[in-house]
Amino acid sequence: MARALALTEFDFVLKADEAGDEEERTTWRLRPLTFREHALVARRELRRGKDDDEAVMISDDLGIAGKTIQAGLIGWTNFKRSDGIQIPYAREADGRFSDVTMDLLKPFAGELENAILEKSNISKEQVKNCGLR
Repeated sequence: MARALALTEFDFVLKADEAGDEEERTTWRLRPLTFREHALVARRELRRGKDDDEAVMISDDLGIAGKTIQAGLIGWTNFKRSDGIQIPYAREADGRFSDVTMDLLKPFAGELENAILEKSNISKEQVKNCGLR
C-alpha cells in the first residue's frame, strides 16, 4: 500500500546532547523537505566557459548541507554561544539564514542535514543524483 510522506515538524537533539541535562541541551525544530525543496537542494547548473565547447558544472556556495538546513531548520531552543548567551532564531528579510548564523550552525551541519533527510525519506545519494538539469 502506498503511503504519503508526512511533512510534520519534529524536534531533534544532537547525539552529543542526548546524555546531557534536558534543561540545558539544545533542541532543534526541523521539518522534512518537500519534493520541490528536495529538487532545489540538489540543483546544479551548467555554465559555458570561455570556449563554447567548454562546459563547467557549478552549484551555489552553500552546498547540499547548507541548502538542506536553510529549508528544513525552522527553529531552536537553548542554542547558546560559548559565553552562555542565547542565540535567537532569526532569518534575513529574504527568508534565509545570515552568513553569521550559517557559520554558527556549521559544526552541527552534518547531523542536522542527516536528520532532515532521514525524515524526508531521502538519502544523501538520492539528493546528489536528483539535480534539475
